[in-house]
Amino acid sequence: MGQDPIAVHLKGTYNCTQAVLPAMKSQGSGKIINVAAPSAMRGSSGVADYAVVKGGIIAFTKNAANEFEKYNIQVNCLSPVAQTRMTDELLAYRQQQSNAPAGSLTRGGSVEPQAITPAFVFFTCGDSDLITGQVLALHK
Repeated sequence: MGQDPIAVHLKGTYNCTQAVLPAMKSQGSGKIINVAAPSAMRGSSGVADYAVVKGGIIAFTKNAANEFEKYNIQVNCLSPVAQTRMTDELLAYRQQQSNAPAGSLTRGGSVEPQAITPAFVFFTCGDSDLITGQVLALHK
């Protein structure tokens, strides 16, 4: 997939959290929303490295939620199946590996990226103040 998924996704998630944590602690509240992927929970062909990293993000989310709860910081995770360039490439890879005719493999319930926006908004608003350490799967 090009870039190192550990550096991009796992270290990126960790570094972003560390960057915002001092401000959130000083203001006495905060919301952190991480992004995982269904492959972390159910497995998938051709993306083992990506799935492992996203599984690490889920573990990080749950641990950070416990650790930061005393500062009134909620940490949650969304696990979308969004239609992106990466999912297009994965679908093409799966078709190539299985020799399946074009169109015979589905996207697995993917949605347009803007369809997952309400879940992000929910985790930022006061309605989610009592929710932390959760993983919300988003797909058709």
